[in-house]
Amino acid sequence: MMTRNNRSKHSLKKGQEVNRMTDIYDTTPSGEPVSNLSHADKPQGSAHHATGMEDSVARPNRSGRAVILGGGRLGEWALRHIRPDDLLIATDRGALFAVQHGLRPRMSLGDFDSITPAELAEVEAGSEAVNACDPVWKDLTDTEMAFEYALSQGVQEILMLGVTGTRLDHTLANLHLLAAAEQHGVQAVIIDPHNEIRLATSRQPLTIVPSGYRYVSLLPLTWQVTGITLAGFLYPLEDAVLTLGMTRGISNELIADRGTIELKSGQLLVIQSRD
Repeated sequence: MMTRNNRSKHSLKKGQEVNRMTDIYDTTPSGEPVSNLSHADKPQGSAHHATGMEDSVARPNRSGRAVILGGGRLGEWALRHIRPDDLLIATDRGALFAVQHGLRPRMSLGDFDSITPAELAEVEAGSEAVNACDPVWKDLTDTEMAFEYALSQGVQEILMLGVTGTRLDHTLANLHLLAAAEQHGVQAVIIDPHNEIRLATSRQPLTIVPSGYRYVSLLPLTWQVTGITLAGFLYPLEDAVLTLGMTRGISNELIADRGTIELKSGQLLVIQSRD
């Protein structure tokens, strides 16, 4: 993975992999575990600023669902998707959005390069815990850091809001997190003002309902997806194959109260959308 200025935040040895939240947040830039430092010794500078981490990491999420508020497109629409018992994780401008709308994130994190120092102080005052990292030492995007934190809390579902926007590279990277969630046996969905995006796999049939969306598009995330069978759709498929680059799955529509998508192999992005 590329690191800004070719410097690794954790001075990882060659071949060492950062997999979980403890790898990302519980080490200093020199590689020393934060948990081994006294509160006075814990980094408070630009490279790592942790507030309330111990209590936040130790407490399980009772709802089984995490909501990530990213720094992309957000608005009043996002508030309708957040439940009182959700584990709320916010990044950058998403954290500012949360506290300014009366929400108290369990964890606010990221490099906070999109908000002012005064706004960061507002985030710190309105969050249970804050982790601020220097962009130079940062190997992961803010959204992936939030995603890893959600996994570390043992949630069964992850809802991502505000993770699409004008940066196509970030949007695509966040779509790939749906596949990462699948690898951990966690259900994940991305919602923005016009789309709701899930991943279909051979693990089990995916059932969707209209929910105010007119179109349903199917896009392969792997090179080939086989055995695609659709029920409840205007354009049905039976044991079909889609390969990367094919547009045959674009702009289907539900004609029943619910539709089911089954496949035998591969991974399929299921995008419900409206104009």
